[in-house]
Amino acid sequence: MAERKRIALIFRIYKEWMGGTYYIINLINSFNYLPDNEKPEIEIICDTDFEFNYVKKNTSYPYILKCENQSNRVSRYFRRIVNSISRFIVGREIIYNRILETQSEIIYPVIISKDIKANTKIIGWVPDFQDKHLPEMFTKQTLKIRDLRVKGLIKKNIPIIFSSDSAKTDFVTYFSNNHVNTNIFKFTSENIKYKELSCTLKKKYQINGNDYFLCCNQFWKHKNHMALFEALKILRSNSDKCIRIICTGELADERDINYVRTLRNFINDNELSSNLTITGFINRNEQIQLMSNSIAIIQPSLFEGWSTSVEEAKSLNKPIIISDIPIHREQISENAFFFNPYNYKELSSLLLKLYNERPLIVNSNYQEKIKESARTFLKIAYSI
Repeated sequence: MAERKRIALIFRIYKEWMGGTYYIINLINSFNYLPDNEKPEIEIICDTDFEFNYVKKNTSYPYILKCENQSNRVSRYFRRIVNSISRFIVGREIIYNRILETQSEIIYPVIISKDIKANTKIIGWVPDFQDKHLPEMFTKQTLKIRDLRVKGLIKKNIPIIFSSDSAKTDFVTYFSNNHVNTNIFKFTSENIKYKELSCTLKKKYQINGNDYFLCCNQFWKHKNHMALFEALKILRSNSDKCIRIICTGELADERDINYVRTLRNFINDNELSSNLTITGFINRNEQIQLMSNSIAIIQPSLFEGWSTSVEEAKSLNKPIIISDIPIHREQISENAFFFNPYNYKELSSLLLKLYNERPLIVNSNYQEKIKESARTFLKIAYSI
């Protein structure tokens, strides 16, 4: 039997960006659907034993090990504090968690080129160019850093993977005249199995049947939660239906510390508390139960790279009320109900329509999509 190929994956748990955490978990999970002879060995590059054990627990992947050859492993929190100060003063980060040695043939996903000093093939990842489309959502320092990160990959001629055609098009537009090897890998979520709502969860969130919509987004400004609340305000004025939305996700936007307070004030001022449940960050089992039993998932975002929430809706064959932006048109067509993300009346009409009339669902074999996704990633990684 041929020797099993080894790939090193960089893994971090950041509650403020769980999309990046789930990205790696879902990628490893996708390899579980391959025949054994196609499964690569996965080396996890992480900061803590907790993170490594999190990967093992949430993937149950048979060929997994921890990278023990990292250098400059300073405390993550110390590194973040120092780097936040350095970004403000000199406009760049000054502490990097450098990886000097690994037995893997490939290291992925590299976002900061200075992180890697190993004599190993490395592959960069640029999820999206939100900073180019919505620069008002970022500080000047953050805009500069995001720009420099991409330029760092280009300068070192590091191959880059994008999560969508849209992102690659943006790369060509904003960083022209380079010869970087670029590829597109459209990731999938896990193959989610339907879960009944437990009595504990029904009691916890006061749920009676599947009479609610669900939005699974962290509370960042570009996720456009205000559109949901404005739509509920319209419905309270024009309908006798008590439509309810449950929102999960970390309640913080470090780019705008007043944003969550603004949302809460809007809820209170318009007496929407009976229509809304805001859970904050919840565990995965609870989230899957809530997704499984919702009327539909809502994705109102103003911008995405490739939405995990959309992939989860596809995995569950769940209808989704979704903002009409290019990336969403690229990502989904079936079981999708599009609306203008700035048109709250249109959103309120869709909520009322799906509340009154549950749509017919087009079922798909998401497991096959996961297997295809795994093979696509490995084909890209091995060919670069």
